[in-house]
Amino acid sequence: MDSMVALEKPELPKPIFIIGSGGQTRETVQLIMDINRALPRWAIMGYIDERLQLHGDIIYGYPVIGNIDCLREHLTSESRIICAIGHPKSRFNAIQQVVAAIPEARFATLVHPTAVIGDDLKIGEGTIVGAHAVLTTNVRIGNHVLVNYGATVSHDSVIESYASILPGCNISGNTVIGEGALIGAGTVVIQQKSVGHWTTVGAGSVVVKSIPDFCKAYGVPAKVVENSADSE
Repeated sequence: MDSMVALEKPELPKPIFIIGSGGQTRETVQLIMDINRALPRWAIMGYIDERLQLHGDIIYGYPVIGNIDCLREHLTSESRIICAIGHPKSRFNAIQQVVAAIPEARFATLVHPTAVIGDDLKIGEGTIVGAHAVLTTNVRIGNHVLVNYGATVSHDSVIESYASILPGCNISGNTVIGEGALIGAGTVVIQQKSVGHWTTVGAGSVVVKSIPDFCKAYGVPAKVVENSADSE
């Protein structure tokens, strides 16, 4: 008699909690739904938001459960968290709150099924890669990065943790986008240039010279117009 081969049980969808409840959150819900159409991987449990007036609301079909302090009682060993906040500093602050309150928290990494992902590529935890994004070869993406829909990141580039690459950006080869940088929609960064830590580049800009840390820049070509530290 032929030996019986045990069939592997399909992996059950993991619970996922979403930090935030704004526009980026709704886009992230759509991304998760798109992932699940190909293979059910995630069970959305609801949103975490510090605004008390939203607690109990239903947004895009899912409840606002409570704030970060409420999150711990809902987590299991299988649970994952994703921070769907578009602005880098706000995302950084929210994640630091989670890590301080729940050191054992584990974060999801979400990549849209239509994204083009090179073989020689590393993507950190908590990162979101949107629809039709293209990440080519030898690209390094840090933790909790947002690469929004239609953005491209070319060969040998580095996107450091907490950066936001907004829709339609073109990041050329051998570039470095610093920690917490915000690259506005439709911006082009030419090859071998860098954008500094926690710097904002305005939408539609063209970066032809490297831009330092902690500043704001925009234009064609992009020029520094404000030191971020001075504006706080």
